[in-house]
Amino acid sequence: MSNDPARPRARPRTWDALLLVAVALVLIVGSVYYGLGVYRDTRGPADERLRPTSSDSLPTAGPAPTTAPTTAPTPSPTETPTETPTADPAPARAGTCWDGRATPSLATCPLPSGTDGLAWVFPTFDPTSSRCRPAPTEGRAYAVTLSWTCTARVDGRRVTLAYDEVVDPAELAQWMVAKAGPEHLAKIDGARGGRLLMDDTAGEPSRITGGYARLPWAVSVFAPDPATARAAWDELVRQRAPQAVLGQP
Repeated sequence: MSNDPARPRARPRTWDALLLVAVALVLIVGSVYYGLGVYRDTRGPADERLRPTSSDSLPTAGPAPTTAPTTAPTPSPTETPTETPTADPAPARAGTCWDGRATPSLATCPLPSGTDGLAWVFPTFDPTSSRCRPAPTEGRAYAVTLSWTCTARVDGRRVTLAYDEVVDPAELAQWMVAKAGPEHLAKIDGARGGRLLMDDTAGEPSRITGGYARLPWAVSVFAPDPATARAAWDELVRQRAPQAVLGQP
């Protein structure tokens, strides 16, 4: 027997290698497991990521807040509008009213009235003539407020002229149509509806009456026959145009 102390028996190298491999495997498996756990925790369950668990958990959308702009928008530059030249308004017609008064505008003149008014509207009517006299206003075919009659001779035959201030021009026009028929009523265009002319020469006596569509005057010629009536009308009657009854420039 040897006197040397006993040496520990050497461990086989194979066991050392196996131990190292086992430790490495444990470390690798632990790392993988830990990594998977962290990945799942950060993503969460699939249902929680895609939709809420109940409708009550949805936030209620309120009205969108409105705020006034802090600064006013800067207007875009625009061109200065160019004024379009316009024609000057027609000046008022100055002149003299039918009664002799000067006026800056004929539109301010009153309608002719009375005997002087009749003489203005019908220039050939002369109330101062011995052949003219006032006539009754009652019992007329159309209502009148003033009437004059004058006598004259045309081609040796006696004729009568009647000058009237009527109450209603429309009533006069209706009477003209009823008396002679629409085919014997002529309308002469002009201001204020123009003038009307009735030719009732087929009756006895033959009669021609002229008036206005919207103005209150009328004149009539009575004669024994149509030819004399027409001759008397052409020779003895003058009637102002509607636009001239108020006065003249």
